[in-house]
Amino acid sequence: GKATATNRGQSLKSFIKEGTDNSTLSVKIKNKGDSSYQSEVYGDSIIVERHFTRSGTSNFKLKSATGRLISTRKADLEEICDYFALQIDNPMNVLTQDMARQFLSNSTPQDKYKFFMKGTQLEHLDGDYLQIEQSIDRIDQDLAKSLADVGAYEEEARKAKHTLELSEKHDSLREKIRSIGWQMAWAQVEEIEQKLADTDDELAKITEDIAGAEQKTNTCTEDFDTANVDFHHNSRQVEELQEALAPHASQKDQAKQKNDKAKKEAFDLQLEQRKIKDLMKSTEGRIKKGESDIAEEHRRLEEINGGSNARRLVELDEKRSQLSDAKTRLKEHDDRLPSLQEERRRASDEVDKAKEPISKQRQDVQKCEERLNRLIKDKGKQEGAYHAGLPRLLRAIREDGGFQQTPIGPIGYHVQLKKPAWSSILEKSLGGMLNTFIVISKSDQAKLSQMMARFQCQYPIVIGNNGRVDTTNHEPDPQFETVLKILEVGYIVHIDYLLLTLLQIDEDLARKQLIINQAIEQTILINSRQDATNIMNETRLSNVKQCYAHNVGGSGHRFSYGWGGGLVSAFVPAWSGPPRMKTDVEYQVNACRAELQRLRAHLNDLERMVRERQTNLKDCEQAIARHKRDSRELRIEMQRVEEHVENLQDALERDSLEEGKLDALKEGLKEAEEELTTHQASYSDSVVAMDKAKEVLRVCREEMSAIDSEVAEVQAKIRKAENKKIKSSERRETALRNKNAAFADLEELQKTKEKGERQREDCANTVE
Repeated sequence: GKATATNRGQSLKSFIKEGTDNSTLSVKIKNKGDSSYQSEVYGDSIIVERHFTRSGTSNFKLKSATGRLISTRKADLEEICDYFALQIDNPMNVLTQDMARQFLSNSTPQDKYKFFMKGTQLEHLDGDYLQIEQSIDRIDQDLAKSLADVGAYEEEARKAKHTLELSEKHDSLREKIRSIGWQMAWAQVEEIEQKLADTDDELAKITEDIAGAEQKTNTCTEDFDTANVDFHHNSRQVEELQEALAPHASQKDQAKQKNDKAKKEAFDLQLEQRKIKDLMKSTEGRIKKGESDIAEEHRRLEEINGGSNARRLVELDEKRSQLSDAKTRLKEHDDRLPSLQEERRRASDEVDKAKEPISKQRQDVQKCEERLNRLIKDKGKQEGAYHAGLPRLLRAIREDGGFQQTPIGPIGYHVQLKKPAWSSILEKSLGGMLNTFIVISKSDQAKLSQMMARFQCQYPIVIGNNGRVDTTNHEPDPQFETVLKILEVGYIVHIDYLLLTLLQIDEDLARKQLIINQAIEQTILINSRQDATNIMNETRLSNVKQCYAHNVGGSGHRFSYGWGGGLVSAFVPAWSGPPRMKTDVEYQVNACRAELQRLRAHLNDLERMVRERQTNLKDCEQAIARHKRDSRELRIEMQRVEEHVENLQDALERDSLEEGKLDALKEGLKEAEEELTTHQASYSDSVVAMDKAKEVLRVCREEMSAIDSEVAEVQAKIRKAENKKIKSSERRETALRNKNAAFADLEELQKTKEKGERQREDCANTVE
């Protein structure tokens, strides 16, 4: 088809997206059934692609169902269109939206006749007739020009006839020449037939030689194949054995490394034991000498000092004990600080967490107060729920007589809620449907849309019809309360906007749209959420699409059945705007007051919780302050004891300048004893390690012996297999030389035969 036929552009360049230089259009044509087109070539579908650029170039591609390119010729595409009778420019086959809209809205009898001419191909047929008529006129003109040349052609024919009569007089001479020629030809044939017989004898002999050569080649080929199979079999055996040897070699290397490591560890442990024994003997000698020196020093000091030094030592030990206790109490006291700080952090987090919902709760209280004030101020008037220009729009609709049927809307004006308890949930769930206008034709929709634009009061518009919807057999069990039962659908508006003559029609239109778009006849209402869950889960209810249940604050829950049959639950927020449906205003005010009281009580609970947690936070901070004060007192006490200990140590140092030698001797004895203990423990550890090293060394030697045996066995098999491989390789080479020689002889004989056959064919052609 042409680009202009779509009314979307004047050429293919108009369909290219801005910012790009080319575009590709792909169409898939179904190609199944008895009437498929070349299904063995294209498969179950034909893919037609057209690639075009801004420069004006374009091309076609015809592909099979698998994406394989079949053709790029436009003629093949036209053949496919003719086969499937695809007439893109024919509006009876392809009708664009613009043509359909133009035909439906502005068509005249002349336009309809043109549409008929195009759809039935009469317009195309008329064009063909006109082209044929023009062709006939051109042929008549050419024929008139050709009649003038007939006389010249007749003169040429007369001269040719005279020439033929002259040639017929020489027939006898031609017959004699022909007879001599035949005799000469038969003489040549006899010579060539003799040559042909000789060639046949020679070819027969060569054929026998070729048969013998072919038999010889077959024998040589069989010998070579046998030798080749034997060679490859032996080669595979060698490779398999070599592959089998590789893991053994790796295992042997690993075992050797492990054995060498065990040997080294055992040798190192043996050297270490010798060193430790020498160190133990040397340390024991030092201990004996130190004990003797200390005893001698004690005797010397007792003779010098009368006992005051001993009293200071006792007091020093007591003060050191007190200092240790003070440090312990201070440490334990400081260790309690992180737990107190953690309690303060948790208390602070709890305060922050308790403050978070307060702002939202205050907003909810404010919104509820505003809603209550609106309800009290509006006193049930529905105008407050809609645009300020709606009354003027409704008055203009009533006064305009150009509608096929007066539009109905908004639907919320025509719905009275019998049970106000469900007002918030239904206002939220019905949503924009309550703002919708209903008309019965496309022209009414366009007219109403223009009026809304004039009054700047835009609402949704749907097209309905006056047919009544019978829901008798599509409603759920009578025990359930549905939205349809609690909604009284009628023309409930101010008397200034009421058309009493259209009351019944209005009821049917509003009721039908709510049934079609909101399924109110199959929406059940259950007060308790638990009851709703149990009923919907017990079994799949007949003629029930969804269920609503109450929640706190005017919100609710919606239950429905999912694709797999499982129950799906969704939260329905409370309606925060003024009511759009006619309902009991007093009930709405009381319900809003109760909700406001509940929200304020919840806000008070949240504020009380914040105060309690702030008190807890303050207690934690006071506990930390007390802890810091006690910590300072304990640190002062510890410092006082430390000072006393230092004074005693200074006195002892002044009174016992000679006792430094005794302390040095004791310290040296203690170091020697500790060193001996260390050497003894090291010797015990080295003995245990030596036993383990010997056991590991024994295991490694056994592993190496086993691996050596396996390696020797595999190597013997490899040598045997390699000998077989060498012998089979020699046999294979001999068989290959014989095979190549046999094929060379056969090829030479075949060439000789082909040469003889060509000579025989030339002779036979000459004879024929």
